[in-house]
Amino acid sequence: MTTFMLAWNWKLICAILIGIILMIFIQKAQNKSFQNIVLNWYKFLNSPKGKLALAVVSGCFGIMGSYITLSALPNIGNYWLASELIFQDLGIFIILIILVPQLFDLLEKKQNIQYKELISQLSELNPLKRLIAVQDVSQLLEKKQLNINQEKEVLEYFKFMLNQEQEIVIRQNILKNLF
Repeated sequence: MTTFMLAWNWKLICAILIGIILMIFIQKAQNKSFQNIVLNWYKFLNSPKGKLALAVVSGCFGIMGSYITLSALPNIGNYWLASELIFQDLGIFIILIILVPQLFDLLEKKQNIQYKELISQLSELNPLKRLIAVQDVSQLLEKKQLNINQEKEVLEYFKFMLNQEQEIVIRQNILKNLF
């Protein structure tokens, strides 16, 4: 039956499978923190392996898009329409190249603002607020949501706070992260 379906209309089957996979991905993304997923992708794409993967995937999409357009060219009969399809694909690709990095930069700026707010809460006068801030920063450290420089900064702040802190509970939480 499957062979018959593929022989009958493989493009339809492929489109349905892509749609189902996309729906499952979007559903899973909503269950987790979407911002964390995007930031993890951002970290991966800025690594050398991520840059290579992005180049390969972009090249594959370029090959696939141009192949589909060029294979449709003899069937269209109108070369202006075919050239319009090529330029439309190129335009969409350029728009994606421009917009996707802006999305990542926006999310990174938002994360930096949240990080700075948490760090500023470490110096609150209220011990409860300091304890909550230490626990929040500890969670960020455990989940590896901070970059290397931010991790070094946090550890320096914790070392300094350990010498200054009077509350035993806060000192214990700081010690957990230092060792």
